[in-house]
Amino acid sequence: MIFRIRWPFLIMALLLLLGIGAGAYAYLTGYFVLRNINISPDKYSDASKDLNLAPGQNILLASADDAVSYLLSSRPIASVNLQYRLPNAFDIRISDLVATALILAEDRQTLYGVDYKGRLLPLQESDNKYDLPLLTGLKTCPLYQKIPDYRLIQVMNQLERIRQEAPEFYLSLSTIDFTFGDSIMVRAEGLPCGIVMYAGGLYEGMMELKQFLLGFNPDLKMVTKLDFRSKGLIIATKKEVKPSVKAKAPDREKKKNVRSKNNNRH
Repeated sequence: MIFRIRWPFLIMALLLLLGIGAGAYAYLTGYFVLRNINISPDKYSDASKDLNLAPGQNILLASADDAVSYLLSSRPIASVNLQYRLPNAFDIRISDLVATALILAEDRQTLYGVDYKGRLLPLQESDNKYDLPLLTGLKTCPLYQKIPDYRLIQVMNQLERIRQEAPEFYLSLSTIDFTFGDSIMVRAEGLPCGIVMYAGGLYEGMMELKQFLLGFNPDLKMVTKLDFRSKGLIIATKKEVKPSVKAKAPDREKKKNVRSKNNNRH
């Protein structure tokens, strides 16, 4: 019996042997020995000494996933991006937590930041405070913890969507008040009145407001509140106009005339 080996199988076998040989050579000669760990930004450079990524070990066998998990659990950061820079280095990029809104504490004086996940943050000098909407009517919590209010998570998710899809409306938002149960009161620059909507309907409400303003160009000078809680219906509450004193003057004159006539009869 004659065994024939087809060329494709022979080529695959040779490539496999070459790969194993190259790997063994690199492992035995120290070609993939870890030498450098580059961490940015620089303020986190001291974190390298706490990672289980000691120089001298094989970079392919290093516990990179454990290092990422440790950084995320030990520091108030948003994300970690670890990349292999073969043959002998790691590049680690750490992203800080970024405030996407401000929150006014219960003392009505202290300001904090809130990220898109609802975590309470200290404000940094670099934070662009004037471009962030202010949240009121919420209870704060320890720093870097999530504020335990389901309405806040709903609002923050939609704020991020508004920021990406309608940045001009995101920048126009001035305050969002949470003191109305399951509803929120939104105030925007350029609008003389507040907007009432459900916390879960912030995005749809802002898009509906955009269509309402651009499509109808309404006169809102006498409006104190717009209610967007009824689907497909906008309810406007207007200021009460009190009758002026001058408008009552003719009635008073009429009453005087009637009295004088009655006096003449007697």
